[in-house]
Amino acid sequence: MNPSERYWITGAQGLIGSLLMQQIPDSIQVKVQAGQAEVIGITRDSLDLSDFDAISERWKSAPPTCVIHTAALSRVGDCNQNPDLAFHINTDLPEHLARLCQASGSRLVFFSTDLVFDGLKTEPYVETDEVKPVHVYAESKASAEDRVRHCENHLILRTSLNAGRNPSRRSGFVEEMKAAWIAGRTLDLFVDEYRCPIPASVTADGVWELALQDCRGTLHWVGSQLMSRFEIGATVAACFPELHPTVRAGTLRAYSGPPRCPHLNLDISKVSKLLSFEIPGFQEWVKQNQSQLADGD
Repeated sequence: MNPSERYWITGAQGLIGSLLMQQIPDSIQVKVQAGQAEVIGITRDSLDLSDFDAISERWKSAPPTCVIHTAALSRVGDCNQNPDLAFHINTDLPEHLARLCQASGSRLVFFSTDLVFDGLKTEPYVETDEVKPVHVYAESKASAEDRVRHCENHLILRTSLNAGRNPSRRSGFVEEMKAAWIAGRTLDLFVDEYRCPIPASVTADGVWELALQDCRGTLHWVGSQLMSRFEIGATVAACFPELHPTVRAGTLRAYSGPPRCPHLNLDISKVSKLLSFEIPGFQEWVKQNQSQLADGD
């Protein structure tokens, strides 16, 4: 039986992609078991996403009805060092997927970032605010948003720091912090730089809900609590007392490195109306779900 629904999850070995594969909704699982649907995790081993011809060939044989595109070159430093690769993966790739989706009548869910804004606005950013990227990663994502709109049935999700564990590989800011503490390093984190972190497992549940709805355009997908980098680090540190983690407060006033975005508070009122659950604040979620961060080596 040829499935009538086919979902591609790109970046399936990454933090969000792996959780999307683990948290497939029951409504889809029933169809999978009946041979009516298929969920395909796209990994580097299964398909080279930098090879657009290979993507097109794979698409011809069995086009997906929905692509949830999480794959990206997401480290700001790596993007600054290799802008050509950053734009190829973060801009040209989603544009290619958008054109394939448009031609096939498929749905495209694309992960963007809160970093498309410069963080200089004191009030929460809404979806219609002008983007003002300050580094290569943000520029590549802002440009991708424009390209993704080639697909009529698109959904752009601007997300923030996603917290969680990925058993298959080291990825995500929590595991980076943990690695630093294992190495005996103190983390220097700003008390005056703000983000809205969100648990990656919450992201997976929410994205599946949104993917199955007929909602289109751009939505902000971040946590409901605005926190400083220092507060985020202290909250994560409390999950690993055995590592004797240390976090030291710093300020942007004393910082002289590449541009940063001091105040990325994104309004989530629009997306909240579409969900069956409330988006949690990060600190409260960690209190109730600490094992999702702390388990494992």
